[in-house]
Amino acid sequence: MKKTFLFAAVLLFLLCRQLTAQTIFVDPLKGDDTQNGSADHPLASLEKAVATANSFPGTQPVTIKLGAGLYTLTDQLTILSPAGKQGMRYSMEAAILPDDSNWAPAKMPVIQSISANNSTVQFPHAVGIRVAIPLVSFRGLKFTGNANPAVTYYYPITKEDSLLQGLEVSQCLFVGDRYAAPIQGAVWAHGPSTVIDHCIFFNCKNALLFFKGVEHFSVTHSIIYGAYEAAMWVWLLNGQLTFRDNIVANCGYLWTIPKDADTKAVFENSLLIQVQHDAGNWVNGMTPANSRGFEFKNTGRTGKADLVEPASPVDPVEQLDLSALSKGHTTDAGLFKVRKTR
Repeated sequence: MKKTFLFAAVLLFLLCRQLTAQTIFVDPLKGDDTQNGSADHPLASLEKAVATANSFPGTQPVTIKLGAGLYTLTDQLTILSPAGKQGMRYSMEAAILPDDSNWAPAKMPVIQSISANNSTVQFPHAVGIRVAIPLVSFRGLKFTGNANPAVTYYYPITKEDSLLQGLEVSQCLFVGDRYAAPIQGAVWAHGPSTVIDHCIFFNCKNALLFFKGVEHFSVTHSIIYGAYEAAMWVWLLNGQLTFRDNIVANCGYLWTIPKDADTKAVFENSLLIQVQHDAGNWVNGMTPANSRGFEFKNTGRTGKADLVEPASPVDPVEQLDLSALSKGHTTDAGLFKVRKTR
């Protein structure tokens, strides 16, 4: 009986170790890359965490939990873990997510690239994180633009393989500065079954760029504000866009579509405020296009989208979310799945 109990205890211990080994903790302030990445002994860098995850056997889902602080990328990071290839989800997420009771803007992990151009796919550009497996999620992270003056085109998240499915970007914040640290496109990816939910894209030149093999594409509860080229460039099969409960404000174009395409899409329960054109084509520059295939259901065009700006000395909880008095506040667009109160 004692031997049976001892064997069960050892087996349970080994199983727990295996499960724990698939979760990596990172803390840029208290961590050290010579440690094992446990909650008590976190790593210090995102580069080490991704390299460690890429070496896992792929028998369990992988989660990288990022503590508050600044993560500076000096080159492209590539997610290659066997987990996604074997049908296991790979998640990179904040240790404290926006809906947690003790969340605050300062606790959001910040990922900033200062890399020079590190990709020549289609044209020279810089990539922050390249997804090279299916079933990858990003949650609760803040991405800023690339401040390297040698970089013109920067993309924080990319996915080049159109056969890879299951990309999810949730409760993430993308903040660009067109003059100092621009974001050409916050998420540039191909492939089916992408979910963008409860994200904020602030002053990115383009928020979403999706071209090859795009099916079942979903954008919900998100804010796209100040896109000075277009909110979205999406080439997809007709009727396979889910677009609801979003705010698009102060943008040049809502959607850039292929030239001569009669693209069909339904936009539901959203606000399109100060959007100059619904559709555009790019032919040596952006020009207005025919949007006769667009259908708008319960979608408003008037009013103003007011975002909560940082305040001193304490940042409000809803920073860059819709203010309580803003048009569209009741759509629940923004970072929070559970509405915060100040």
